[in-house]
Amino acid sequence: AKQFRTPHRVLLTGTPIQNNLRELWSLLDFVFPGRLGTLPSFELEFCEPIRRGGYTNASREQALVAYRCAVVLRELIGPYLLRRTKDQCVAQNRLVLPEKTEQVLFCRLTKRQRQLYEDFLASDEVRDVLDGARQSFRAVTVLRKLCNHPDLVCPPESVVQDWRDVVEASLQADDADEESIIR
Repeated sequence: AKQFRTPHRVLLTGTPIQNNLRELWSLLDFVFPGRLGTLPSFELEFCEPIRRGGYTNASREQALVAYRCAVVLRELIGPYLLRRTKDQCVAQNRLVLPEKTEQVLFCRLTKRQRQLYEDFLASDEVRDVLDGARQSFRAVTVLRKLCNHPDLVCPPESVVQDWRDVVEASLQADDADEESIIR
């Protein structure tokens, strides 16, 4: 889509920062190519420091560097980002929404999902969590991904030899800590 020659580009998303910083780079690079540099330089300059500073065991200096990177990033994207909350739109009479309704739907796991789920629950990774050697966030993240779609955790037709490798690869691709610092 970036190869299309257009006089203007507009992007509409409900969650520009909530997912991960690489996705934010991709969105902004579509609208304003090169504004945040190349993806490798963006990852080095923003993603890595913000990710490191977001860990609970981050040093004070790492947290400060992460905060500064987030501020610089916010200033860089600010002119190109129009953000309105539902409350702002309702207050300005721009938005009239019907009463919110919630519906809970239960979906059964596929055979592959169930097998991977059960295999993971029986793994050393989960045993380490239960023994207190690891934090539960890692395991819960993998279980959530397995429930959403098994390919998020391991490629189709693959057999898991070591869940630790699968968990590590899955979390590296996730960048879950980035959103909380940018907000």
